[in-house]
Amino acid sequence: MALKCAKQLAVLCFVDAKKVPRHHHMGGSLTSFVPPPGDNTAAKMLDALAQALYTLDMVAVVRFVFRNNATPKLGMLFPHIKQDYSTLLYVQLPFAEDVRPHQFPSLAKNKKAAPSADMLEAMDDFIAKMDLMEAWVDEEGAHEALQPKLTFNPVLQRFYQCVHARALEPQDPVPELDPLIAKYVEPSAALHAAAAPAAGRLKDLFKLEHKQAADKKTAGHLFHSPAGEEDEGAKRARLMDDLG
Repeated sequence: MALKCAKQLAVLCFVDAKKVPRHHHMGGSLTSFVPPPGDNTAAKMLDALAQALYTLDMVAVVRFVFRNNATPKLGMLFPHIKQDYSTLLYVQLPFAEDVRPHQFPSLAKNKKAAPSADMLEAMDDFIAKMDLMEAWVDEEGAHEALQPKLTFNPVLQRFYQCVHARALEPQDPVPELDPLIAKYVEPSAALHAAAAPAAGRLKDLFKLEHKQAADKKTAGHLFHSPAGEEDEGAKRARLMDDLG
């Protein structure tokens, strides 16, 4: 049963930011906490807390219930400070039961999985060819491609495009995907062309073999009728025909 709680945001403790590993950040979005409009006292208190967290390089571990009768979540607040404003950003953290600390043997100790020098060189070359640091070229020169601050979520952008089109023309069909949105979901043709030789070398060095999946045995295979003997379904059908 889900635990239902009242709406709440409660600070449980403050911890060093380095003690919260990046792979523990959960959820698909960030929540920004800002003071109510016109409330100068709340703005000063939030700014003081954000500045203190930033100076001490710490975060606040919180218990967060988004609305009444919602399930409580564990998360953290970390400062986001700009020249004109400061705020606290919330990201969800896992509970102890959500963490799966599986330990896997090192591939470096497995001689069968050890790559050769040619394989390592080919992979290094492929990664260098797929580097995004100078993948976006315009009239001003080469720039980093797909910067998070400049790259919008294509799913949300497509949704907004459709809502906008239907609001203006309710009877028209759903519009085609905007070319600007398509750039986010389609690989760069120039980047792929430059990396094609390196990708071909990887295919030659890393051979993949297709193996047939083993046929799964079911109860029907184990308890099938012997040759020449009717199964239960056939007997039942014949009996119904005789009675009819």
